[in-house]
Amino acid sequence: MINLDEVRDVLSGVSDSDLGLSVMDLGLIYGISEVSDGNLGIRMTLTGADDPMYDRICRFEEDAVLQVVKQAWRVSGVRSVRVDVEWESPLTNAFMGDHDPFLMVNGVR
Repeated sequence: MINLDEVRDVLSGVSDSDLGLSVMDLGLIYGISEVSDGNLGIRMTLTGADDPMYDRICRFEEDAVLQVVKQAWRVSGVRSVRVDVEWESPLTNAFMGDHDPFLMVNGVR
């Protein structure tokens, strides 16, 4: 059995490459589940989907996904990790943590 709270904790250490803020605080990860015994599923989006320079930042976004996978492997009981990146995500402020990204980007906490 995977401790999903522990997964959330380790993923809090992964920063989005565009904003330099936690993917959890930004609400970019909106689904974490144990699909079957030891098999972890993560649904997420990335901040660069609509960026006109998407091709140039794609490698940084790929790094964010790799970091999510690497951190998820640190959790006891994880045998496999599948990350589904959805560009047309239901991302809204409701998915964000207690932080306002605008204030965080502008140095106000």
